[in-house]
Amino acid sequence: MPVFAQFSPRQRLIGLGVAAALLSLAAWQFSFSRTLDMYRTARANTRQLAQAQNAESLLSTFRTRLNQLEHVGTAKPYDREILFEEINTFCRSHQLQILRLSPENRKAEQNIDLVTNQLEVQGSFNDMVQLGWFIEREQQLGKVVSATYAVSEDKRTHTSRLIATFILQHIVPHDPN
Repeated sequence: MPVFAQFSPRQRLIGLGVAAALLSLAAWQFSFSRTLDMYRTARANTRQLAQAQNAESLLSTFRTRLNQLEHVGTAKPYDREILFEEINTFCRSHQLQILRLSPENRKAEQNIDLVTNQLEVQGSFNDMVQLGWFIEREQQLGKVVSATYAVSEDKRTHTSRLIATFILQHIVPHDPN
């Protein structure tokens, strides 16, 4: 008498399904998964090899840009008094009020200085946007690296006012003096 004769057809079918599932799991574990892992590893290694071959050209591009940056600086030489005069003239003609022009923050790098100024003005939004354009594009007094706008309420008069904060940066050749 065969071993499987004692089981009903339904039990044999369930057993056959379980055996097929176990066989599929074993085939996946010992064959297919390793093949897929090797395929993924080979693709990742190919991408890394392509990046490594391209790295030298990217590095030379970055060095060229850095050299250009070190020699160019800003379009006009940096002078804090000229910066203040130009901003003050613009603000007078556009009814903007200068609240604060903070002292410059000078950070020395290898052979350049990064000079940062913070400017706060009050007035209309359109005029403040024009001020940012005027500083960076028209007069080329420096780069506007940040411009934030905030509405605050004056406690005494209970009126709202719009305040813009500009952070200006200038790259200047390093002066050891």
